Amino acid sequence: MEPSSGCQPLGFLGNFEISAIVADTRTGELHQLAEGVMRPIPLHRDLSSLVHTMTELTEVVGSLREGYEDDDELLEALGESLSILRNEIGTRDPRPFGDGHCELVEIITNIGAGTWGPG
Repeated sequence: MEPSSGCQPLGFLGNFEISAIVADTRTGELHQLAEGVMRPIPLHRDLSSLVHTMTELTEVVGSLREGYEDDDELLEALGESLSILRNEIGTRDPRPFGDGHCELVEIITNIGAGTWGPG
């Protein structure tokens, strides 16, 4: 995208379910553009942070068995694991879970609630 006066030059990278992922071509920072939110939401400090977060979340989802949402003990352990993962990612880059409007907050909440993954 070509910047207009006073705008950040943003390059489109892809989509989450309800938002676009864009990169600030000057700084390398990633942002989320969500419908109804009038500002770019900080997403990651750079592409490597996004790749790390997606890799870790993919591993978590890939390890879930079908019907995991019906196992209260598994959901509790999963919630603890996701909290640890969220904190570990946050020490490297606070952006992925630093804004309540960030789609990653909803994704990790849905995984922990049993509404994401196999099944």
